[in-house]
Amino acid sequence: MTQLLSPQFFKAAYDEMENDLKRRSENNSLCQYCTDKEIPSIFRPRRDQPSVNEVKKPHGRLSDLAVRRNCPFCRVLCCLMETGSGTNCCGDCRSFYSPTENPDRVITVVTHISHGDLHFVHPTQADHFRIKEWINTCDASHSSCTEHVRTPDTLFGHGKYALRLIDVELRMIVKSLHPVRYLTLSYVWGASANRRFEMIPNPYSHDDPRFPPGIEPVDRQIPEMMYGRLSRTFEDLICFARRLGERYIWVDAICIPQDEPDILVHQLALMDQVYFHGVCNIVSLTSGVEDGLPGASAASPRNTRQLVEELPDGTRIATPLWELYPLIQYVPWVTRGWTLQEHLLAKRSIFFAHTEVIFVCKQMSAKESWKYPRKATDIEPNDKAERWYEYNLPLPSGKCRDLASPDLTSTLSTIVQMYTNRYLTYASDKHNAFKGLEARLAETYGVEFAHGHPFSKTHFPASLLWGRVDFRDENQQQQQQQQQSGQSKEDWPSWSWLGQPSAVAYKYWSPWSSTPDLLLHGPLTLPRTEILFEQDHTFQSLPCPNAGLMPLTVPSTVDHRRILKITGLSLDINTADYPPSSRRNHLPHAMSLWENKSFSTPGRGPITFNLVVIPDLLPSNGNDGFPLDTKKIRLLYVGTTNGDGTGYDEMRPKMPLLLQRGEEARMIKPTSIEKGETEFSRVIDWVEPDYSSKNNWLGVEPDVCLLIVEAVDDPEVPVKRLGIAHVRTMDFLIAGAKVREVLLA
Repeated sequence: MTQLLSPQFFKAAYDEMENDLKRRSENNSLCQYCTDKEIPSIFRPRRDQPSVNEVKKPHGRLSDLAVRRNCPFCRVLCCLMETGSGTNCCGDCRSFYSPTENPDRVITVVTHISHGDLHFVHPTQADHFRIKEWINTCDASHSSCTEHVRTPDTLFGHGKYALRLIDVELRMIVKSLHPVRYLTLSYVWGASANRRFEMIPNPYSHDDPRFPPGIEPVDRQIPEMMYGRLSRTFEDLICFARRLGERYIWVDAICIPQDEPDILVHQLALMDQVYFHGVCNIVSLTSGVEDGLPGASAASPRNTRQLVEELPDGTRIATPLWELYPLIQYVPWVTRGWTLQEHLLAKRSIFFAHTEVIFVCKQMSAKESWKYPRKATDIEPNDKAERWYEYNLPLPSGKCRDLASPDLTSTLSTIVQMYTNRYLTYASDKHNAFKGLEARLAETYGVEFAHGHPFSKTHFPASLLWGRVDFRDENQQQQQQQQQSGQSKEDWPSWSWLGQPSAVAYKYWSPWSSTPDLLLHGPLTLPRTEILFEQDHTFQSLPCPNAGLMPLTVPSTVDHRRILKITGLSLDINTADYPPSSRRNHLPHAMSLWENKSFSTPGRGPITFNLVVIPDLLPSNGNDGFPLDTKKIRLLYVGTTNGDGTGYDEMRPKMPLLLQRGEEARMIKPTSIEKGETEFSRVIDWVEPDYSSKNNWLGVEPDVCLLIVEAVDDPEVPVKRLGIAHVRTMDFLIAGAKVREVLLA
């Protein structure tokens, strides 16, 4: 039976903590040491003194601190040193001091100390009254979280493919003829072996008066749910939903029939709508479904211990609880592939950590330990804009995308990197666990997707320039490789990141867009790359994006489009020109440097031509990440878009570092077309790269990213992608780049 708690239950606990604080704060005074160090000014700075998130001041010796326990600040510091705030904080407190260390050691306070508008946190139960207030505030005042987007006709109803929900009052799986409020759940299974549920015929009539109008049970039910024997996390969610006053919840393992493949496929394609139309997404940060939601029910009490003290000027300080960003780096939830879309697709999420509940929506964040919610932009004032994703704020949705939000190229590259650094139990789920995000991006930006890539002239070229990343350790890499037994790379085109078992990333080496162009001897007009795709045995142009005009249906995925015809500048390179002795492979993030200081060019003689290569295969294959029989590779310019994703960005040679600094540099002037120059190289001076390490790294100054493909003489023979390379446009053109046609399969 669910225990419904009253407001008095929480008020009594808060009153008791308030009275205890007042007793400890009577005749409160700082010790002389804290007074001399002006400790209060840290937490209440003057106008001319910037506020800081960390306290960094020498604070005497451990042996001295032990006798200053009458001082409220020293009490907090002692608590941090003795316990590291227990399991409550991020652990960095304890790393700076230990009670077993030399008592004469001089300590420096380097720790996050909570201060300001603090609120007491109930030690065992999540305060659902405050959490409901946060939801109501978001519903009432956040236009970006409550934008009106028509519910798809296929989401609700009594048909075969309609959404199934759990009625927490009757503990039954039901369908609703009309849209209803419901909560969703994001979790990890953990070590639980029971991932399938036994189903029995529905024992109740569809006309049972206990079901509200428009609600009817499905034909098969789960006995464990009917009799309250689900895993702890599921049972806690049922309890917490009732506390919030919400009657329906959605849990994928229960609401998607795993033994009916046609329904499964249909539901997976609707994940963006399932999570978006939910009231909020409940996120379990525990290790598995048997660990529960801390504080969500009497059966799963939490153990929150936060020491709150009051300084003489009335400022309250406390031992810290976990912040969301460092917290999610250490929990299994952030390592699982499915959970990324489950959270990013929701309007708002409620994280159940082991010490408190954290609320996040597009415009606001709130914690039980904060007295008032904060704007989403206030989570970390000093963070850069791209950290937005690391806090897992919801994605833009529908047709009301904020014009200030990132363009599709930037958004997709960030999401793909986050997603591929996570793991899936079954490799065959790699696309399934991404389809919800794909559908949301397709609707928001008005594009179709094929094999995880946006099929539009504006965004597709840049999406091809992904590269393998060795972020994972060796054991994790082996595990990921073993998982590929469920789905081989041949199931995906070679150009798709979905076929890469490793993590991938974009923008390894951001082009030097702010670097001035190289001064040329005349006009330089480079051909635009043309990309066509094969459909119905003919090649067609990529469509233009149609943002805001797509109908609200399940976006079409065009996974039959596998072969690309790319016509653009390319350069063939013999791998023998870069012998193993010239390759540096022990570089970060799967990169290797290929050096050649006497690369032969058709019209300029030998030049230094260095490549930063990121091969698609692991370098342990014996040929530095390329197939063993690779004698020649082709560098192919696929084109890209400008920074805002709205137009074509023409490749231009950039000014080398030596010239930028006004230093002397070896230079080779162009000759003539008769002597081997091409129409693209005849106006370009070649300037040696900088090896001084002043502003450079290993003698490479890349300003363009190129695709590496197999090199064949017959343009009708399809080739595979082999990796990417970062080079100087100057070297690429002077080395003899010319227009070729490539079939990429």
